[in-house]
Amino acid sequence: MTADCAADLEGGFIFLLPLLSADTCDIIKYDIWVSMSGSSPTLFMPMGGYTMDQALKDKIKQEVETLGYYLYDLHLAPRNQEKVLTVKIDDYQPISIDDCVTVSEALSGMLDKEDPFADSYVLEVTSAGAEHPLRNLEEMRRAIDRFVYVKTLKMEVRGTLKSVDEASVNVEDKQGRQVTVFMKDIEKIRLAIDF
Repeated sequence: MTADCAADLEGGFIFLLPLLSADTCDIIKYDIWVSMSGSSPTLFMPMGGYTMDQALKDKIKQEVETLGYYLYDLHLAPRNQEKVLTVKIDDYQPISIDDCVTVSEALSGMLDKEDPFADSYVLEVTSAGAEHPLRNLEEMRRAIDRFVYVKTLKMEVRGTLKSVDEASVNVEDKQGRQVTVFMKDIEKIRLAIDF
């Protein structure tokens, strides 16, 4: 099996591995991504995709976590007349090409054994992106000591995320000031690139 690599739109890496499998999927069409919130992640946000068995989702999540990564997103969707299983991963450090290869090889082996789909598909392993949204408390906690962008109705803050709890986040801006933002006021929070 060979891998093709390309940069994705969010700044991560994509590995495409052609795979064969055997099970059926029902086509479901969605117009938009489902917003994710709450203290525990909702892992799957289909966008013009297929349904996936929960047991398969759990096995993929377990395999990714066994390797020491966080499963940021997982979806199965048509693209250019192909079925594409996209797995987005995150870590405390930026995701590298080697990280994508490691996860791709492990998932490829597991999926070959499971043989979950009736027809051929492409496995795509990518980073969650350099500026991906932090969708819940767990993801915010994983971003402590990383550079973030926080937007409220009244302000925008860029800086290092210092602490997170159920009520607020504390960010140290570039001037060294500590800024506390209440969760209820946050319109957007994401990782950011420090220029």
